[in-house]
Amino acid sequence: MSTLERSEDGLTVLRPTPASRNRVLVLSIVVMLPSILALLINFGQQPWRIPVALALLGGAIWYLVAFLKVVRFEYGSGRYRLVTLYRRRDFAVANIRAVHTFDAFRQGIYTSKELLVEGTDGRRLARLNGQLWDVSLLTVAAQDMAANGVPLIPTAEPVTAAQVRAVHPRLITWFEAHQILVGVLVGVGLILLSIVALIIVFAVLFAAAT
Repeated sequence: MSTLERSEDGLTVLRPTPASRNRVLVLSIVVMLPSILALLINFGQQPWRIPVALALLGGAIWYLVAFLKVVRFEYGSGRYRLVTLYRRRDFAVANIRAVHTFDAFRQGIYTSKELLVEGTDGRRLARLNGQLWDVSLLTVAAQDMAANGVPLIPTAEPVTAAQVRAVHPRLITWFEAHQILVGVLVGVGLILLSIVALIIVFAVLFAAAT
């Protein structure tokens, strides 16, 4: 487990370990490469396709590295805080209905351990994904909440994101529950966008030539 830190207001800070950060970075690049290759193919012989594709890949990697550097979970005295690159969420025991742990949570093509914090209104307060967070860190977070009186609901059998959403519709978004479908739609959208762009380019060139 990573060395424990303290936040400015005295909370204990948990961060993904270097090994888990590297794992997420490698997996993300592997997932992104087919999309970049598809983009190159659909651009055909346009000379600017390579720098555009490299810029997209570089931007995605930069964002991911920045996210992994910032993300952390803080806890102490019944207070909790989840910090990411684009948001900071503070909540306390009084705001939590239950903490759900999953030994085999399947989303898209990946299966991992998962921790979901359910608010009193059924909405998700925090999600610690097993692809990013080591099991030891998930255990620390779950045990601390349970020690402060939060009901702990473990699920040992394999479940999908869609199955969890069917029971707890505010814990999992539609996009998370249908990740493969969303990926296909995004791919189709990129193809259609590139086709439209090519049609516009050819139309402009044709108009300039006449």
